Amino acid sequence: MKKVFRPTTRLVIIKENKILLCKMSNFWWLPGGWLDWGENIQTALNRESVEELWIPAEFEKVLFIQDFLVEFHDLQTNNHALEYFCTIKNNEDFFDVVDTYHNSSHAHELKDLNWFSLDELPEDTRPLNFFPVLEKYLENPDMVQWVYNSWIN
Repeated sequence: MKKVFRPTTRLVIIKENKILLCKMSNFWWLPGGWLDWGENIQTALNRESVEELWIPAEFEKVLFIQDFLVEFHDLQTNNHALEYFCTIKNNEDFFDVVDTYHNSSHAHELKDLNWFSLDELPEDTRPLNFFPVLEKYLENPDMVQWVYNSWIN
């Protein structure tokens, strides 16, 4: 099986203490995707935002980093994912995105898109270890710099 290293960026988009999540495959995730070769986090964040949500994102800071291994049997790859969860400066630009994202070039990747408060997250939301960090951030954004978590021993 081929081994692949895939850095990923995720958008932390907040509206009235709710988080924007997209349904991809069988789980609810934060919007985002892989960095292309030679691309930095800010550029990838903006590109993924435009591709999936049809709105440019303005990078603010990295809130959470995690890495993990996952196998994709259909692609015959064993992936090492390194995900950067990034807050953005222009949250208000996304307030109506649930109604407009269907126009984006990658809307076909999303089964659904919706806003959720932390106490009403769907059971199939991932990654669960991110949401306690988000809760602390929502309580006091200046107190949380960034948090690292690894599923790899």
